[in-house]
Amino acid sequence: MRFTGAKTKREAVLTALAEFNRRRRVEDFLKLAGSFPDFPTNDELEADDLLREDLLNAKWNRGS
Repeated sequence: MRFTGAKTKREAVLTALAEFNRRRRVEDFLKLAGSFPDFPTNDELEADDLLREDLLNAKWNRGS
């Protein structure tokens, strides 16, 4: 009860179960990481960001 800050045993058990379930969901979610074959890589995302930045800079400089 001291770790959860609960005032009753019931509240401590409910808090512990909620934390257990949250950790289990996070663990299941992390198992899925890397299983999306069509998801762009970090390099692809950075290349898209640079391209967008270049286009915006060209558009900005053209207006002045």
